[in-house]
Amino acid sequence: MNRLASMILVIVALAMAHGPARAGGSLFGTTWRAVAIDNAPALDAVPTRLLIEADGSFRSFVGCNQLTGIASVSYQRLTFELLASTGKACPSPASLQEQNYVAALDATRSFAIDGDVLKFYDAAGTPLVSFATDPPH
Repeated sequence: MNRLASMILVIVALAMAHGPARAGGSLFGTTWRAVAIDNAPALDAVPTRLLIEADGSFRSFVGCNQLTGIASVSYQRLTFELLASTGKACPSPASLQEQNYVAALDATRSFAIDGDVLKFYDAAGTPLVSFATDPPH
């Protein structure tokens, strides 16, 4: 498949991903705050936030590091490709939360939005990360 056709498919898929959101956050353009990672509450002292832009690029802040990459969306399917990280050595518990979060992004295969809650799931449907919309500061 040529690059132009791939880009068109990504744009169409991104546009379709807006549909499942109900009264609350949209997958795109909403800053999401992690509230649970790998079935454990996310630490308030280690802010973990995610923003996926309409073009599929994403930025995420995890405690002391910034992550960037590409999110690929098709209907309810979702995968992440991490392109860069600032690579700072975070002290514990930030480093452990970051490791779990990055592993969860890598394993993500689908998502669901219900109001102000976004959840990522692995291929077996196991919840990996739960987010809530992050109110403006």
